[in-house]
Amino acid sequence: MNQAAFDIITKELSTVFESQGMKPGDSDDAVYLNDKYAVKVWYDEGKKMFKLDMATLEEGKGIEFATVSSWLFDEHHNERDAKGVAGDFVDTLNTRLGIKRVMSVSAREISLPSKPAGDSTPGVEAFANRFLTLFPQYKQTYKESMAKYGDFMYVDFFANTAAPKLRELADDGAKKPLEKMVGMLDTYYVDGDYTVQGLITYIIIGGAFADAPELFDKVLETCDNCGHIAVPGKVMLSTVIKKEYAKKK
Repeated sequence: MNQAAFDIITKELSTVFESQGMKPGDSDDAVYLNDKYAVKVWYDEGKKMFKLDMATLEEGKGIEFATVSSWLFDEHHNERDAKGVAGDFVDTLNTRLGIKRVMSVSAREISLPSKPAGDSTPGVEAFANRFLTLFPQYKQTYKESMAKYGDFMYVDFFANTAAPKLRELADDGAKKPLEKMVGMLDTYYVDGDYTVQGLITYIIIGGAFADAPELFDKVLETCDNCGHIAVPGKVMLSTVIKKEYAKKK
């Protein structure tokens, strides 16, 4: 486990724990409790994933955790990726605990993400720039997210924009708009950094087709420009996403 990344995640979560009166448990695990809930943050070595588990406490019963959020995090991920995971975990807890976050700045003050500089490998900002160029209807969503969190929580952003958009286009079946998006994903899977690759396979493809992997096969049959995402997309859907979706059912 990347201890530095783990420390970043738990530090970001500490404000939520403090606001809810959650204290560390007696075990060595990162478990925090109040009189109603227990929250556990841990790293699954086998799956290379950070996980956020939660349980409702009932008198006389043991604690039964259920995973409420999880994200891939291997040796290719960095401190910024850890902050992205932390942001999602914080947002997940806030939602489940009924906590409303206050925007620190106005969305009108937020600039859109920039293109990559020179010959640099495209990262999440460049990927977001291209996505928003193709689908400008999400520009306001991006600005509101930035205003809400004070940083680009790209996991949350793409999970709530790109993934449902890809599913919408796949369900519609129109070849031209579907190829436009799939072509962008395929290009950035090749040109982008490891974080972008993970976003494409796990967050976008996984989020779009978790309940219908066969629909991804139809997308591959429809589009002529998806050769690079075909195999990693199928592997992700048949392994990690399949197991996670089965647990949620």
